[in-house]
Amino acid sequence: KKLRIFSKSESLRGALEKMAALTIHVVLLWGIFGVSQAVGVIRGNKINSMATGTRMSHYPLRALYQRTRTKAAVVTEWFNPAEKYELSEEIKRGEGPIILYVPGVDGTGLTPFAQYAEICSKYDLMCLSLNRSERCSFSDIQDMVKKKIAEYKSEGREVWLIGESFGGIVSLSLGMGSSDERSTPDRIITVNSASAFDRTFYGRISPGLITLPEPFFTMAVIPVGFLVLDQLMFQNIAQAANGIFPDILKSPERQEFISKIAPDLIESMLLRSDDLRWRVANWVLPGCSEVNPRLSEVKVPVLAVAGTQDLLLPSKEEAMKFKEEIPSCEVILIEGAGHAGTLDQRTDLTSIIESWVKQ
Repeated sequence: KKLRIFSKSESLRGALEKMAALTIHVVLLWGIFGVSQAVGVIRGNKINSMATGTRMSHYPLRALYQRTRTKAAVVTEWFNPAEKYELSEEIKRGEGPIILYVPGVDGTGLTPFAQYAEICSKYDLMCLSLNRSERCSFSDIQDMVKKKIAEYKSEGREVWLIGESFGGIVSLSLGMGSSDERSTPDRIITVNSASAFDRTFYGRISPGLITLPEPFFTMAVIPVGFLVLDQLMFQNIAQAANGIFPDILKSPERQEFISKIAPDLIESMLLRSDDLRWRVANWVLPGCSEVNPRLSEVKVPVLAVAGTQDLLLPSKEEAMKFKEEIPSCEVILIEGAGHAGTLDQRTDLTSIIESWVKQ
């Protein structure tokens, strides 16, 4: 049977309830997937794919994992989320500063979906998404962002970057003294910057970890699924499912808007192990090596937003390090927020940015 995660016509409440369940499901699926691979290696089992009717050299449950990946393929593009997901309210386009959002290792460009309606009401916003199987390098991603910055600067507009997790590394690298003025952002906002990754347990063992054969690599990264969560994420989702929303999501139009994004977000978050290996080896680690020794060279104002309960990265400590080393840097801490929850509905990123700009 065809695996169907969401129906676009479902109510927001139903979508949010499923999002809470599927957040856990995604983590558990990785766990089951890793264990099933181990069993398959021991027994030498292979299966016939019910999805395609062709014989595939995969271990039990891997076909289920693959089918969750087929519906919403992420493509490499820049998009305005309010236009793509049809936010039915007036948005800011074509004037004032433009904000470019650079995503984390997931590459979806959708993780701050709760923030998009409010941001789009005040600022022109474009988000980068990266194809799951994209085999570009760190410098290739820099060039993608540089090209977009130069495009808007040629129109005489200010360009601000929001870099989440890995996107924070990319953003900081483009704000350094040696950068070409035509492709240098005017302001940078980092959210739980992954520049600290090389100083974490997973970061230190990554050079060896990414060389592990399957199923050992998948099994080794299973705990990461738990480290991105925090307790308030589920509480906030439950409140929204019961009709309790913060100001940035109170209107029916905005609730309908995020209900359109949620299915694509869930379906596009599942990365193949080979994709994750590539991104750690060719995106995150080279980015850390380039940025960390040169933080003092960042020449544009930086706002470092960090969750205080990030279990994946020492985001709070990294933000305070930015404040010490980057000439112009302010820090905002989101109490109780983990790596994935910092930009959920508990935060009004637009108000934070506006307050920072007025200083």
